[in-house]
Amino acid sequence: KWNRFFTLIALLLQTSALELRIDADLAVMVAPRSDVTLTCLSTPPLLDPTAITWIQAGRAVPNAPPYRITDNTLTIEGVTTETSGIDNPIMCSVLTGETAVSNVVYIVLRTPPDVSVASVVVNEGNSTELQCQLSDPFTSVSFQWERNGEIIPNKFFAVLPLPLVQLADRGEYTCVATNDAGTDRATGYVTVQYVRLSPAQPLINSYIRRSTSISLICAFEAVPAPSVTWDTPPTVDHGEYTIVSNATHTNLRFTANADLHQMGSYSCTVNNEAATKRVEFTVVIKDFPGVPTGLDVSDVTGHSAVLSWQLLNDGNSPITQYFVLLTESQTGQLTQFVVASGNQTSLEVMTLSPVTNYRFVVIAQNEVGNSTASQPRSFVSRGLPPDVSPVNVSVVDVQGRSVSLEWKVPQFGSDVTPVDGCVARYSTSNFQNEQLCSGSLSNTTITTLCPKQNYTFTILFTNVEGDGPISAPVTIETRPSAPLAPLLSLTVESRTSILVSWTLPQPECGDGVNISYRVRYYKAAVPREELVSTTESSYLVAGLTPNTEYVVIVVTLSDYGISNPVTGSVRTWPVVPERPSQLVFVPPNTLTWAPPPATPLSNVAYYIIAILDDTSSDAVVNQYNATGSNAQLSGLAVQFRYRAQVRAVNSQGDMSPWSERVLFIFGVDLDKINREREVQSIVAGVVCGVLVVTVIVSLVIGAVCLYCH
Repeated sequence: KWNRFFTLIALLLQTSALELRIDADLAVMVAPRSDVTLTCLSTPPLLDPTAITWIQAGRAVPNAPPYRITDNTLTIEGVTTETSGIDNPIMCSVLTGETAVSNVVYIVLRTPPDVSVASVVVNEGNSTELQCQLSDPFTSVSFQWERNGEIIPNKFFAVLPLPLVQLADRGEYTCVATNDAGTDRATGYVTVQYVRLSPAQPLINSYIRRSTSISLICAFEAVPAPSVTWDTPPTVDHGEYTIVSNATHTNLRFTANADLHQMGSYSCTVNNEAATKRVEFTVVIKDFPGVPTGLDVSDVTGHSAVLSWQLLNDGNSPITQYFVLLTESQTGQLTQFVVASGNQTSLEVMTLSPVTNYRFVVIAQNEVGNSTASQPRSFVSRGLPPDVSPVNVSVVDVQGRSVSLEWKVPQFGSDVTPVDGCVARYSTSNFQNEQLCSGSLSNTTITTLCPKQNYTFTILFTNVEGDGPISAPVTIETRPSAPLAPLLSLTVESRTSILVSWTLPQPECGDGVNISYRVRYYKAAVPREELVSTTESSYLVAGLTPNTEYVVIVVTLSDYGISNPVTGSVRTWPVVPERPSQLVFVPPNTLTWAPPPATPLSNVAYYIIAILDDTSSDAVVNQYNATGSNAQLSGLAVQFRYRAQVRAVNSQGDMSPWSERVLFIFGVDLDKINREREVQSIVAGVVCGVLVVTVIVSLVIGAVCLYCH
């Protein structure tokens, strides 16, 4: 009895920290009618293995067939469906004290796999997967996938992913599951939902107005069956067309011939669960061209004119050509029928008759047909230029620089515009020029010629239409002649010098040989001449009096004589005053300075005083004039800083340079302020000294008192 008591106590103490486990996998795979042995292990080891109880499906396992229990071992003989399966788990436990339960173990019979595959429906472009599902999840199998009867390489798992599904991925998928007990096959289907839409004709369609009717067709392919809609321009009424659709096509068809209001954008939309697709058509209605407008005429002559026009509406069809009909206004006779290309809007008509009334119209043509003729545009061809030249041209007078000619005027043609002038052309071996006739239509005098020079002259008539033919030439030599007066230029170089220069009015002529010049000059108030001669084209007159007017006369001399004199006058520069000096500001508002040295030619008439802002050296705040050497300043802000400068002006208005600038504060005596500041500084110093001495004395007294105590 005592032995049993102590054994029970040991078991109770042992099970209080006992852990049990079955030495096997969670799922023990066995063949049908085979034996399986399970061992229940404990930590720590049990003193009495017979204390272990085996439990299956919630009931204690008896030690009777088909079960056999030896210590901590359980043997199941001839495993059947009654002693296996996920509904019959097996566990071991110790029933004394607290129960310690092991991990559950399942006895699974090896049977052929039983699989199924669910079909899927997926939109094109989306991702999905197929799953091969086992009826017994503990069945150990290998997988292989097939599509439409063909093996899919490298697909050995229960899940078959299908990323970004395309139409080619649709079809039959088979899962083949195999283990050592056999093989099973299951098939599922992948249905791809999609929409394919394409126009059955070009996206831009042209129809001829009132000749053909609009018909638009969309071809489509879609799963599942889609809905089809059409959108039309807002100007189109729904009663004008019908829509016929079948499984693969949709057709929008108008019942009447095309008209302009039907032109615009049309769209076909096909929609199902997978997608929405849309195709747009542009419908162009071709019509006859609009009426040409803006007819104009330019560059009209007696025999030609340029005709132009505009076309604002080509009827939505390129213009192939224009027809231009030109008729005489008086007779109505068609004189020209001209065809212009479609990209032209102007052309030149030739072989017109002078001074004739014409009118023209324009017709445009495209593939539809011809436009209405434009409104007519009238114009009159011009007359002709002179058709004959002057006859019997002769010289009636010859001078050194001019020649007079005369001629007879012949009869002009009836189509010639009235002749209103003539031109005389003349030339030498290296020179040519022309002049308008100076007299009537029968004579002229040509000037600006060179003396002693051979000239060839021709004459021609002119009118607004142009120049006529040239007459027979006439050659003559001009006579010798005195030079022309030179062109004079006077430049003041300094207070005492003048540069006199000149040029010949006709440098191309040369005016003979041995050219020279005489220069006379004198003071305007004292007519005493100074005479110089030179072959140069300039002369510097020096040693003159400042601020004095001089008269200069120049003539040209040559072997053929002396020119008329040319006269000019000029004033030399005056003497400029020197700048004022010793500029001083006297508070509160007086400015003084020292005048510049006085000379007879630089006497000062008055002074200019400029007041500048101290923040900018060039900003003038105020300006005064003074006749003396001081000025009373006004109109300035009190206690503001300024700078002042002065310049002298003489009686001729010449100004000296500016004086040095002086800084001042308007309305304030700076010297007085500085003296007051000095006094304040001295007083402050004295006060500080007294305070220091007081502090020192206080410290000394304090120290003595402390020592005495």
